[in-house]
Amino acid sequence: MIRFVVALLLAQNLRGDEALSKVLVEGESWQLVGEGYQFTDAVTADRDGNVYFSDLPAGAVHRVGLDGKPSVWWSGAPRISGMKFGPDGRLYAATQAPKKQIIAVDPATKGITVLVEDAQPNDLVVTRKGLVYFTDTGKGQVMLVDRQRKVRAVASGIVKPNGIALTPDEGSLAVSEFGGTHVWAFRIEANGDLNHGAAWMDLRTPVGHVESGGDGMTVDADGRFYVTSFSGIQMFDWTGRLGGVIAKPTQAAISVAFGGPDRSYLFLCAKDKLFRRRMKVGGPGQATAMTPAEVRAAFLKLLDRPRVPADPRLVETKAGPDGLVAETLTIATEKKRSGAIERMPMLLVKPAKAQGRLPVVIVFHGTGGNKEQHRAWCDAMARRGFIAVSIDARYHGQRPGSREIYIDAITKAWRAPVAEQEHPWFYDTVWDAWRLVDYLQTRPDVDGKRIGMTGFSMGGIQTWLAAAVDERVRVAVPAIAVQSFRWSLANEQWQGRAKTVEATHVAAAKDLGEKEVNARVCRAVWNKILPGILDEFDAPSMLRLFAGRPLMIINGELDPNCPIEGAKVAFAAAEDAYKQAGASDKLKIDVAMGVGHKVTDEQNKAAQDWFARWLGK
Repeated sequence: MIRFVVALLLAQNLRGDEALSKVLVEGESWQLVGEGYQFTDAVTADRDGNVYFSDLPAGAVHRVGLDGKPSVWWSGAPRISGMKFGPDGRLYAATQAPKKQIIAVDPATKGITVLVEDAQPNDLVVTRKGLVYFTDTGKGQVMLVDRQRKVRAVASGIVKPNGIALTPDEGSLAVSEFGGTHVWAFRIEANGDLNHGAAWMDLRTPVGHVESGGDGMTVDADGRFYVTSFSGIQMFDWTGRLGGVIAKPTQAAISVAFGGPDRSYLFLCAKDKLFRRRMKVGGPGQATAMTPAEVRAAFLKLLDRPRVPADPRLVETKAGPDGLVAETLTIATEKKRSGAIERMPMLLVKPAKAQGRLPVVIVFHGTGGNKEQHRAWCDAMARRGFIAVSIDARYHGQRPGSREIYIDAITKAWRAPVAEQEHPWFYDTVWDAWRLVDYLQTRPDVDGKRIGMTGFSMGGIQTWLAAAVDERVRVAVPAIAVQSFRWSLANEQWQGRAKTVEATHVAAAKDLGEKEVNARVCRAVWNKILPGILDEFDAPSMLRLFAGRPLMIINGELDPNCPIEGAKVAFAAAEDAYKQAGASDKLKIDVAMGVGHKVTDEQNKAAQDWFARWLGK
């Protein structure tokens, strides 16, 4: 049992908590923006970063421009306890007087449209689809106002629900407990319903208190939550881990939101005052993710380990009647903790009579496969004048391996102390891929400036991970592999990916005391074995690193392992990066309609043509 608890703790702390140092600017503190109000609340920002807040008892709304100066924006306003701007540009508000209502306000005219009469609202959020969710503190419920202005309860049993916030992708909704100690998280369904509710974050309480005072809440662009409370502003990463508590500038912390230039300031309502402090991160809508250069450096650092000489060893050379020559050989890629040298077997196929340096395409197999599985693919590329190389991934083929051995290795990694664990699920083979490129560039028959990489399923993921950060790989084609791991968890579509190594997830569920594999189990396993895969090393982030290099993405519309809606998040990130680089012609996305986890013959040919187009002379 102790081993299982340790495994859980390690899973939760593999990369360390999201420390406040990641969000707070060193040397910066709270700045007083305005004072002399009766009671400030409901702080929010418009799309330009201008900040609005309510002086609730006074019936006034104030505005803070991008210059940081406050002014009265709306006198004679209702007494407002919650405000958010909607996709239509109107300001949506929860009012306490003269009536308890949900209203929408035209910013130009201050004209009011009443959406809900006789409500009991505290705070609210508005989705891009125009759905309004608000907290009913007295009834312990979350209410939904749909586009037809029909109201229904979508969550209950929350202890004095107060603050409410959407994740940046609007896939989930979070609600803070004023009278309890939790922040609840829910999945938002297509019809607006909330499902899979869980007490996701544990709020700290001051000594002697039984209530946390969880009040206003906001999120940053990277999905961290900031919750005002009796203890201060509690910051959680998007997995629900507490990263720290930001000290209050005064005794009170009521409402919080990002705003100002580039949404780079955190604004805080504190009774009779309004404060702000500059942050390293910004609010949703502000592109605050790590830059491609920062992602590249971080991923290289994460996987780094002592290098060893390649020490290539030729096992066999065989010439065929089709004018092709196949070499079987191994290279050293790593000296393991045990002192053993990890060697990677490979199959290299090339034209027998070729002269000079040739372009190369590296191909990776899927889970349970081996290098021989793609012999026909290698032969096809060799007949086009390429050298083609297929490898055995870790715990596959001759390494030695099998599907069972591979999954056992991943389960062992899940349960191992961080300092002793391997990363057999994708990452260790990515390291091998980089060392393979090192070796290929030493061969006299290889043109080191014309290297391509492709892979299928597991091998496709290894392709976009390895090739993204290694600019020596000039062309890449990840096949049935591009997805968003983060999206799949947020939208309860993790099942396909988890089933590829099902036994590990089942073992982890038992270790974590869960009756079955669920999103919590997946999050813990993925964070432990694939640190960063739910954040900066997920496909939407990594695909940006290809911008300027030819990239072809092959997916199936009905692929359960790579849910298409999550894949579209990655597609959009790639399209944006290529557009900014002025290289949209070098990006091609091929989704086979009506096809599952399979590469069609047409897609296979298109991939080979892609390499010939960009790497051939």
